[in-house]
Amino acid sequence: MANARFWIYRNCPTKLTLRPGQVLTHSTFTAADEGWRSEGHVWEYDGEVVSKEHFTDGTDCDGRLQEYDSASCPVGRLKDGPQLFEQDLGVIAYPCWEYDESGQRDFSAEAMGY
Repeated sequence: MANARFWIYRNCPTKLTLRPGQVLTHSTFTAADEGWRSEGHVWEYDGEVVSKEHFTDGTDCDGRLQEYDSASCPVGRLKDGPQLFEQDLGVIAYPCWEYDESGQRDFSAEAMGY
């Protein structure tokens, strides 16, 4: 089985390479004037499909909010998504992600009974 190579965007275009069976995680945490924010990504390659999970969590003056989504892309479609021209890199093609699920949890709305 071949490696999966694809572009992501995290402050700038970044090319990832995953070996079959590999899982890669990346997370950040930022303090803010009104609270904090964390964000995480998990990519996994099973030899045929690349799966990704994305989540955010944080607080501000409105309270705490969590969001998440998950998606997958067959290895043959890793260059079939949106394209972007980058001066130093030329044309970059992103994966054609197929979203499985997404959602959010608003802690303040829950506390008010919504």
